[in-house]
Amino acid sequence: MFKSPNSKTIGTAAVAVGAGVVGAKVSDGLVALMPDSTAKYKKLAVAAVALLGAASVEAKTTAGTAVQASLVGMAIKQGTDFVTDQLTTNVAPKDNSSKLNQFINAVVGHPTAGAVQTPPVVNSTALARLGNPINWAPVYQPEEIAFTGV
Repeated sequence: MFKSPNSKTIGTAAVAVGAGVVGAKVSDGLVALMPDSTAKYKKLAVAAVALLGAASVEAKTTAGTAVQASLVGMAIKQGTDFVTDQLTTNVAPKDNSSKLNQFINAVVGHPTAGAVQTPPVVNSTALARLGNPINWAPVYQPEEIAFTGV
């Protein structure tokens, strides 16, 4: 089942993974273009069509491998998105007090306590004024600008 990788097998795997990623991203574009009337099933439909397409491709050449992998990427991405949409609407989030609940929330698609969050943008001027009363007076008095000629 397992064998030592060589340049040919690494190249084939790289083509498959790259094409799969491209297929996944293209499928997001396809889903975005579909009419809103298909919102309930459009991801599932794209996944099913991509799966049938992947099963129809002969992957005997590099191009065939790339096409098949891109269709598999489409099917996996849209299938996963469809299942996640169903789970998040039908499974209530758990409290993140235990590792098991964090795992369940991550599988379902709910936020977990260990999620990395982007730090807020800090305004240094506002930070410097924390704890100080706000002085709405301008820092300098604007001078009257008059045109004196050329």
